[in-house]
Amino acid sequence: MGRNLLIISMLCAATACDKIPGTEAHKLRTSMEGARAAAAYGLIDPSSAQFRDVTVSNDFACGEVNGKNRLGAYVGFIRFTASREDGKWTAELDPQFDDQRFKQVQQDCQTAAALHNPALAQLSCHQAMDMAVEQSSQSGFDFKWKNFCHVNER
Repeated sequence: MGRNLLIISMLCAATACDKIPGTEAHKLRTSMEGARAAAAYGLIDPSSAQFRDVTVSNDFACGEVNGKNRLGAYVGFIRFTASREDGKWTAELDPQFDDQRFKQVQQDCQTAAALHNPALAQLSCHQAMDMAVEQSSQSGFDFKWKNFCHVNER
């Protein structure tokens, strides 16, 4: 019996055991597929998704995804995280928050207020508040990436 198990293990390592339900290889493959599908779902053209550096650990996945924009051009790889809850994968794409733009909008708000231009101040200050919420989303994403993906910033 032990010898049969050894032979099966050796065959499994050399063949497509990821197709056999219940094997670790199958669990890993289906997890990888679920995480990738969830990340692709967030793209404009999910069928164009390209992946690299995807890792899965238990119910969490990290990696990079590239996809096409509305003009049909690839936009470049961005980070994603994905998690599985109750058997369903959901993903979050890197918000790619523009901190320099945020600083400029904050400066515009302050300048408009100092110049006593209420219309411009309202517009730029409202935009700055909206961007503060986006910055919070970026911070949350960065926290997950740093603590669960176990990779250094590139």
